[in-house]
This record gives sequence, C-alpha cells and structure tokens, in this order.
Amino acid sequence: MNYPGTMTLYFKKNSIQVINHVDLETYVSRVVPSEISANSPKEALKTQAICARSYAISALKSGNIIWDSTDSQVYNHKKTSEKVIDAVKETNGKILVDIKTKQPIKAWYYSTSWGYTADASIWSKKEPHCNSQFAGEVKNKEIPVVSMNNFEYLYHHWKNKDYIVYDSEADWFRWKIHTTKRELSKVLGKDIESIACVERGVGGGVTKLKLRLKNGKTSIINGMGKIRKALGSRRWKIEKNDGSIRTDLPIFPSAFFYIKTLGNKITFYGGGFGHGVGMSQSAVKSMANKGKKYTEILHFFYNNVEIISIDG
Repeated sequence: MNYPGTMTLYFKKNSIQVINHVDLETYVSRVVPSEISANSPKEALKTQAICARSYAISALKSGNIIWDSTDSQVYNHKKTSEKVIDAVKETNGKILVDIKTKQPIKAWYYSTSWGYTADASIWSKKEPHCNSQFAGEVKNKEIPVVSMNNFEYLYHHWKNKDYIVYDSEADWFRWKIHTTKRELSKVLGKDIESIACVERGVGGGVTKLKLRLKNGKTSIINGMGKIRKALGSRRWKIEKNDGSIRTDLPIFPSAFFYIKTLGNKITFYGGGFGHGVGMSQSAVKSMANKGKKYTEILHFFYNNVEIISIDG
C-alpha cells in the first residue's frame, strides 16, 4: 500500500518508528475506507469522515500521537475510491464540537452494537457526548433499562416488531462460541470449575467476571477491556449472525454477552463487536440505507454537539 505525504524515520534502540506526515483531508480519505467499507452508502461515508476528522483534531489538540490502528484510527489499510473522496470533499473541514465550549470532541466509534450503546464510564471517564442508549427505533413501547436481570431476555427479543435495532442485519449483531471447561481453562491459563458474569456496566457490557477455580480459589477479572483480552483466543470458532464462522480473532468480539453452562460444556452468547461507546458503524450504514442524512445520524449518536467547519 502506498502512503501519501512524506515519511520521517526515528531510529531507536531496538526499533524504527515511522511517522507519515500528511494533510488532514488526505488522512481522512484514507481512514474512511479502512474503518468502514468504501461501498457504504454516501451518507454513511460522510458520517465516518466527520467522525474521523473530529477524532484526529481532538487527539492532536491534546498532544497525542495518532496511530494507524484501532489504538487510534485504522489508516491506509484499504484503498480509497472516488466515492470516498467525494464524501470527504462534501464534508471538507467539518467536525463535531461541544455545543458550549466549541472544542472538538473525541468521536468514539466501533463496528457493531448489540442493540444498546455504552458510555465512557466503562473506561472510568466522564464523556458528555456519548450517552448509553438504545440503538434503534421503538414503536409503542418504552425502552427498558439494561440490567443484570434482563440482559438475556433483551438479547433474544430485540428483533421483534416493537424494537427495530439498526444493527440487526450486521454480521456481528449476534455471535456465539461453544467450548468446554477444559478448553476455556487453556485460554485463561487457570483450571476453572465455573465462570459467571457478576456485574454489568451501562449498556449491558460485562464489567466483572468471576472464575471459581478447581483449587477452591476465586479469581476476578474487572473491566470490559481486560475481560475481552482474557477471553480472546485465536482457537475460538465464532459463529456469527449470518451463520458464518470466524477464527483467528485474538480478542473477544465484545463484552456484551451472557454464559450458559451445561455440565462441562460452556456457551457464550454475545452481541456486537468493539467497545460499544459512541457510534456503531453497522448502524450508520443501516440508517443511511433508510434515507437518514449524516447530520441526523451524528446527532443520534452524539449528544450536546454541533457540526462546524474548521475552515470557516
């Protein structure tokens, strides 16, 4: 893959750090197809462009390095296209800012929701722009608050006529992993007797996982990120929403799951892919296909913001 702009190489003791210097709009045109399919609807591409631009400006103003991975934003991993370039041009310079301070926001986004978004409290942060909310449309019913008691019920009932989840047709909307205690023990590096979700955060993600070990001790894993890393393994065969199987995934798809145990057999029933904070890219594509404009989509996922042009 060719890189635009110029390169600076920093030689360190055991490595070389490569910095790509590129103008903002070119950068955004290389992030958009890497983060969301270049074949996505035009309004989805515009939405992604504004989020990518906002995230980059916010990071730079904070003095942070922008990496070319999911640690920041995936950059230049996929070829751009005329459709993407047009979407970037049509939103040239536009970013999301806080409605009061006019400062650019860090527009968090991720692949797919399970039907409900989380907020930045999963990272122990205060973020007024990414509230936890139902990721869809509701007809004639109130939206229930997700809790330990109703997660499993909602997991199975958010595809009915009353709850229209924008992500419901996405590959990662629902997934499951069948395994055994022996296999899971190998992944965790602990000889387990049982595993249980004991706490959930805002939006339904598992924030505390309890392992009862065969030696009689108990082990606790705290935090959605740590739980995803602990359970992640390239050995899993993950059955996705469309029935296809994904292997070789080093991190658990998400922390939005529940567990069923029958004897030595364990099944993880999960939903979504990613951390769940901010905007779901799968939902964006669905909303764009329904005729929603990028302004409406952005205001659905981000609160207390406005769209401004940094060029004007």
